[in-house]
Amino acid sequence: MPPSPVEPMPLCGIVAADLDFLIGFGDESSGGVGYRMPWANDRMKDDMAFFRRTTANSCVIMGRKTFESIGNFLPGRLNIILSKQRELAPPDGLLKQTGERMNEPELQEYIHSTNVGQSKTAGLLAENWDEINRLLQLLGEERPENLPGFPPAYLIGGAELFAEAQKSGRLHRLYFTRIQAQLSENRRAGEKPIYLPEALKQRLEEAVKSERPMQHLEQGPRNLYSADIYDIKLVEDLTDPADTSKMAL
Repeated sequence: MPPSPVEPMPLCGIVAADLDFLIGFGDESSGGVGYRMPWANDRMKDDMAFFRRTTANSCVIMGRKTFESIGNFLPGRLNIILSKQRELAPPDGLLKQTGERMNEPELQEYIHSTNVGQSKTAGLLAENWDEINRLLQLLGEERPENLPGFPPAYLIGGAELFAEAQKSGRLHRLYFTRIQAQLSENRRAGEKPIYLPEALKQRLEEAVKSERPMQHLEQGPRNLYSADIYDIKLVEDLTDPADTSKMAL
């Protein structure tokens, strides 16, 4: 008998987009795989430093296309990949799996292993949101010492997962870097633009008009573009684990 559904655990998102809410480009021939951000490759060093500092020693959740575009697990974090493709494998290391292929004792042993949160080869494959939720609940109960930054868990992409998480009420908070440029002209032949989902875009448009950014990034040697980082509450009564003092800079 499958496990009973559990209440969705709140997530904190972290994403960067341009003035039109463009978050990158995908390969048209592969349905978006080959995801490319025109500001990546160390062109926005302060934003990348913010990302690394914020998500360090916690969990990052991403879809298959985002994972394949990164090309490996992000070190210093427990990586959770949401995909129904059970044969998905990274170029370096073995992808462990949740659900029927790992029972709870195996998951407990795995999340307490010294490699989790340190190795570039530590990750879990989840088939659906319920599997992710059970894993996050287990992490909350176990409080592994090798993941002192959890909670919260951070959703990092792609656009479809942001849409699903917002619609289901899982996405309670979002760190949003708004890059002060319009970058659609950077599209290459064979690429398609990828934007944030419409409902999330509308909420962010309201926020940037009424809220002050938590940090401003100056254009210069460390940043290809100027940008503002916002801390946006998507749930008004924010009493979830993301609302902690450690989230502040």
